[in-house]
Amino acid sequence: MSEVLRIMDEAVAIFGKGGSYTGRSSKVMRDILASVRCYSEVMKEGKKEREKKRNEKIGASQRL
Repeated sequence: MSEVLRIMDEAVAIFGKGGSYTGRSSKVMRDILASVRCYSEVMKEGKKEREKKRNEKIGASQRL
């Protein structure tokens, strides 16, 4: 995941340079950042669920 975020940062930097398509580049940057934020949230939720299940298994095994 960290490699993907590094690449996305590079892409945003390239679009940030603008050039003759500044308006379009700004929209692309916003869309990329929104997508990365969305994906990051999904990853965090998945991690929380996995941790919760792992803790439930540990708790169940300790009660035995």
